Amino acid sequence: MNHTFTPTILPLPNCPTRVSRNWLFLNHAGLLLGLGLLLLPVGAEEEAAPSPFSWRAGYAEGLAAALEARRPLLVYFPPIEAADEPRWIALAPRALGVPPMAEGARVGSADIADLVNRFEVKKVPALLLLDRRENVVLKWEEKFPREIWSAVEAAVRRIVKKDEEDAKVLRDGQSLEATGDLDGAYRKVAPLIGSTKTAPDTLSGARRIEARYGAEMRRRMLRVLGKEGLVPEAKLIRELETLAGTNAHAGARREIEREIARLRETAPGAGG
Repeated sequence: MNHTFTPTILPLPNCPTRVSRNWLFLNHAGLLLGLGLLLLPVGAEEEAAPSPFSWRAGYAEGLAAALEARRPLLVYFPPIEAADEPRWIALAPRALGVPPMAEGARVGSADIADLVNRFEVKKVPALLLLDRRENVVLKWEEKFPREIWSAVEAAVRRIVKKDEEDAKVLRDGQSLEATGDLDGAYRKVAPLIGSTKTAPDTLSGARRIEARYGAEMRRRMLRVLGKEGLVPEAKLIRELETLAGTNAHAGARREIEREIARLRETAPGAGG
């Protein structure tokens, strides 16, 4: 037999029934709210608002911020006299937006000697825009364009566009790798590895594919060499030559070529 349980709400002592019902409702609502807060995932609290642009005190700090935020880096070499500071420097926070399109480093006395040589800065004040691989994209010394922040924005957009295109190439390579086509994956990402302008995170993904492809080519080489002494050297050489011809990995290909040279030297009649 089914029994239906109907809870009875008892009034609080010396309180009207309506007040007791309201009191119980508020207590239940508070309990449910508290449980809901406890069940929120860690990190569900509101994220901090993005910070506006500010010049970092030194190149190393600015570069670290640029790498972390995945943004280009502005490097400012101030004038010798503070009175010669360009007016547009003060406009940087407003011009670069929130979050800023680039990070910034103000070069100080600690590293100015190294940086003027490294970036071949002849005159100050100077402003450089670098990508995340520290390639100089824009460079002005002493004389600056009237719409300098518009020029910076246009250059940043070009950098971002290239980074997005490179990231798509990497995703295509990873898709090929997922299907088992390591050769196709490596050939797809090889241009990223050879370029000095590939963003660091994209480059690291491409190099992981390169490492796995190189390891696979070496395994194939070792499978051929595992038959040494069991089959004629001429047959091994032909198999290795075929493998080298289809191998897109330069390092693994050199190893195969060295083994081919060794087998030719040790083959019967090689010294005759």
